Amino acid sequence: MREYWTRGRSSLPNRDSHSLAWEPAQRSGVPLTISVVAYKDRPLVYVAGPYTKPDPVENTHTTIRLASELVDEGLVTPVVPHLTLMWHLVMPRPLEFWYEYDVATLARCDAVYRMQGESHGADREVEFAEQNGIPVCSDAQLLAS
Repeated sequence: MREYWTRGRSSLPNRDSHSLAWEPAQRSGVPLTISVVAYKDRPLVYVAGPYTKPDPVENTHTTIRLASELVDEGLVTPVVPHLTLMWHLVMPRPLEFWYEYDVATLARCDAVYRMQGESHGADREVEFAEQNGIPVCSDAQLLAS
């Protein structure tokens, strides 16, 4: 998968170079700031997973936690479609609008991370990715390879 990640990019920084991007000031082991440079070379990874069942808020919470872990590993920049939950609360749209919006976002990503759980929307996103040559992964450790 590494060859795909670097397609169209100058190079993907190795794991050791990511540690240089973290600012030294930390609280409880959590970095206060992260260098933008570290993000620009990281692959964009679309996080596909359950949204409506059993509960959108619970699923968004779970997805944000996973995305935070991916950011903390310094390997990828996750794209979390679940964050449109707030947009939908302010300006509701039909479900099909969100499917189309999410696929348009996914098309700009380098890979898809498929979370566990039943999800018609995530299955559609994986299908789109596979049809368009975008790698799909369901194991965060594989993102490093």
